[in-house]
This record gives sequence, structure tokens and C-alpha cells, in this order.
Amino acid sequence: MPRRLQVREMTEKERETIQETARSRTAAVRAVERARIIRASSEGQSVAEIASGLQLKAAKVRKWIHRFNERGLAGLMDKPIRFLTK
Repeated sequence: MPRRLQVREMTEKERETIQETARSRTAAVRAVERARIIRASSEGQSVAEIASGLQLKAAKVRKWIHRFNERGLAGLMDKPIRFLTK
């Protein structure tokens, strides 16, 4: 049976930032959504439960949990756009 994907143990600073961002009414919508994914995972919700509750695809939920687990808060930032040059 595959292991259940769960967010890693957070530092106190990470936990505070995630909680604050998840409740924010002024932060970017993407940032709030990502924080809510991480918060829900830290509360023990499964990928399927998070996806259903936030009306997202499970693949998107897995992506952000993986990125947070690998890079912490920095992993929740948008990647820079690379412009093609000739």
C-alpha cells in the first residue's frame, strides 16, 4: 500500500506564516490557496479530502505538498517566468 502523502513537520515560523496567509483577505489568491492546502495537510486531511474541500484537482494538492516538503515556504512561491530569447 502506498504511503499517504502528508506535509512534513513545520517549524514554528512556518506554521505561523501558513496560518496567517491561509486566513488573509489581502494576500494573493494563489498564496492563500497554497497555504490552505498546507494547513489542511498539517491537520491530517488526505489529498482527496483537501482537493474536495478546496475544489481543486488532487494533482495540484500533491504538487504543493511536495514543493513545501522539499523547499519550505519558498516552495510555495511562483517560479520565475523564463522568457525565450533568440
